Amino acid sequence: MCGDTITFELLGRRDFDFIKFLGTTLRQEEFERVATELEEYIVDFRGEVREVKEADELKGEITLKIVGTPKLQKMKNPEGFISNEISQRLFVTSSKTIEDMVSKEIYLPLKIQFVDNFEYQNKPIKLKRTL
Repeated sequence: MCGDTITFELLGRRDFDFIKFLGTTLRQEEFERVATELEEYIVDFRGEVREVKEADELKGEITLKIVGTPKLQKMKNPEGFISNEISQRLFVTSSKTIEDMVSKEIYLPLKIQFVDNFEYQNKPIKLKRTL
């Protein structure tokens, strides 16, 4: 109601539409925003997020499976290029990107895997937490 002091934000399905992850929040809509910005390179994507132990510390690992455009596939180092572009653009807090979290050693560098396509689903799950 207009003038109310309480605001609700509908985030979606936990561990799918949004994932609370090592002090950050990964949102499917943020991944979609970045994929749209990079649509000349990305046809579709799926993301998997997990925590891994490295030297007795928990680190965040994000793997993006990407259907790339022919333009991306023809590049010399397509994995490195698209990983860098996404890491610089994708916000995981209001002011921090994946790249920022990697430099603070909270996340591992973004992993990219190219795939030809994804199986059809009525409502595709584009982001999920895995073990």
